[in-house]
Amino acid sequence: MKIQSRIVLPYSALILVFGLLLGGLSVHLAHQAVAERVSGNLERTVELLAGSGFPLGAGALEKVGRLLHAQLATFDAEGKLLDASLSSELLPSLQTWLDTGARAGEVELAGTRWSAFSAPIPPRPDGLAGLLLLRPSVELEGAASEPLLPMVAALVAGLLLAVLIGRGIGVGLARPIRDLARRAEQIGRSGEVVSAEGDELALLQAAFDRMLARLEQARQAEKLAALGKLVAAVAHEVRNPLTSIRMTLQLAADAPLDAESRRIILDEVERLNLYTSELLFFVRPPQPEVRALDVERLLHDVVTLARPQLEHRGLALDLHVEPVGKIMADPNQLKQVFWNLVSNAVDCQNEGGAIRLELRREDGSMLFACQDRGPGLDPALRGKLFQAFAARKDSGTGLGLWICQRVAEAHGGSIRSVDMPVGARFELRLPAGDDRRAPHGR
Repeated sequence: MKIQSRIVLPYSALILVFGLLLGGLSVHLAHQAVAERVSGNLERTVELLAGSGFPLGAGALEKVGRLLHAQLATFDAEGKLLDASLSSELLPSLQTWLDTGARAGEVELAGTRWSAFSAPIPPRPDGLAGLLLLRPSVELEGAASEPLLPMVAALVAGLLLAVLIGRGIGVGLARPIRDLARRAEQIGRSGEVVSAEGDELALLQAAFDRMLARLEQARQAEKLAALGKLVAAVAHEVRNPLTSIRMTLQLAADAPLDAESRRIILDEVERLNLYTSELLFFVRPPQPEVRALDVERLLHDVVTLARPQLEHRGLALDLHVEPVGKIMADPNQLKQVFWNLVSNAVDCQNEGGAIRLELRREDGSMLFACQDRGPGLDPALRGKLFQAFAARKDSGTGLGLWICQRVAEAHGGSIRSVDMPVGARFELRLPAGDDRRAPHGR
C-alpha cells in the first residue's frame, strides 16, 4: 500500500466515523427538539381554541380542522364524545380510548396511529368539558423531519470536504517522500548530491542525500580496500611458489633436472594454478562443467599436492576414505574446494598438529570432512565464515571458504562448519549416485 493511501485511508475512516457519530447525534437531538416544538405548538393551539369561547359545533370543528390540517372532537366531563370532525367509522375506537381515561398521547384508529392533544374547556351551558385535537403521527414525524434536511445535506457535504482535505494532506506529505526515493535512486546511479532548502521535509531530503552519498563513498572505499587486500594476498601467495621454482632451476642449472626437481616444479605450478583459479572464480564464477568423476582419486591428488606443506610444518595426516563411486561434478572446482579446506587446516596449525580427512557415502550423498587440531573458529567470525575476505590469517587470499560455498551450491550441495571441542571441522555434502540432484550449472 502506498504511503499516500496509508495516510488518507485512516484519516478518512476516522473522519467518517466521527462525523457519522456526531452527525447522527446532532440530527437525533435536533429532530427531538423540532418534534417537541411542533407538539408544543399544537398543545397551545388546542388550549387557545378551548379557552376562546368559540362555537364548537360539528360544522365549526370541521372548518377549523381543515385550517389546522387536523381533526377536532369535543367531549363532556365523563369523557363521552359530543361532536367530531372525524369520519363515523373512527369514532368507536376514539370513544374506547377516551373511556380508558386517556386524554393525550398516541391512539390507534382503524389501523392508523394518531397523536392526540387535549385541553379543558371552561364551564359552559352546552356541557362541553374538553377539546381534543388529533393529527396522524406520520404527518407530525414529517413535519419534524423536514427542517432537518438542510442539516443532513450540510453534514454529508462536510464529510466529503473532510475526505478531500485528507487526500490533499496525504498527497502533500507523500510528494516529498516520493521525491526522496527518486533522489536516492539518482544518487545510486550517478552519485550526484543536490543541496536543498525549505521546510523540514526538504531538509530531511537533503540530509538523506548526504547520508546516501557517504554510504556510496564508504562502499567504494570498501571495494578499494578489499581489492588492495586481495592484491597483497595474491602477491604473497604467488611469490612463494615462484621462489621455489626459481631455486630449483638454479640448483639444476649445471645438470639435468632429476625426478624430485621436476616434481617440485610441477607441484608449485599446480599451486599457482589453484591460486589463479581462486582469482578467476572471484571475478567471474564459472558454471560447473560436470562429468562422471572418481572423487577418491581426486582427493588423493590433492593430498599428494599438500604433502610437502604437511611435512614442512610437521603435521600428521589421518586419511579415512571409503568407496563412494563416481559422482557428477566439475573436477577442477571440486579439487579447488578440497585444496582450500586442506590448505586452511595446514595454515592454522604448527608442528605437532594433525589433519583428519574423511570421504564416504552417507544418506545418498558424498560427504567430505576436513578436521584440524588448531585453535578452532573465531567466535566473531561464525556468522560470516563463508564471506569473502572474512578470514584474519596472514596467508591465503581470503576467498577460500567463500569459493567452497559457491561451488557446493552450484553443485546442489552444501558446506558447513561443525563445533568441535578442539580445532575446527568442515563438512562438504554433494549429491551422489541415483539420489543426486542436477548441479545448478547444467
